[in-house]
Amino acid sequence: MLQFYLLSILLNCVAGFILISNKTPQAENESLETKTPDLFKDKTFKLVIGIMCCFSALVKLLTSFPGAVPILGDLIPSVAGLLGGASLLIEYYITQSPSEAKLNPKLETIFIANKKYIGILCILSALLHFLFPKVILL
Repeated sequence: MLQFYLLSILLNCVAGFILISNKTPQAENESLETKTPDLFKDKTFKLVIGIMCCFSALVKLLTSFPGAVPILGDLIPSVAGLLGGASLLIEYYITQSPSEAKLNPKLETIFIANKKYIGILCILSALLHFLFPKVILL
């Protein structure tokens, strides 16, 4: 479906920009943080983008661009969307959770500490998927 193709590209780009632009607690460089729009810092916006990104990635696994190979045709954008959405959702959970329960250290390393790399993956997969819609794995 063409609508989910566009939605997947748009949400992967937005999720990637959010993940790249938001400062991690360990980061000390604030130059990029001051240039980030306030919308990208809003917790509710991040939650909505995370949910929509995961949903569109799951739908992209079930449907593919017309003429592309099913499942393999959209594998990389779907995986990038799932990773980006999961990273946003886990970050939201960590910041909003009233309990002091800790997240699994491996999950925290993958989704929180490496969120800039996930953001770069989301943006690259969205750009490649936009430029080459019928290529296998893109």
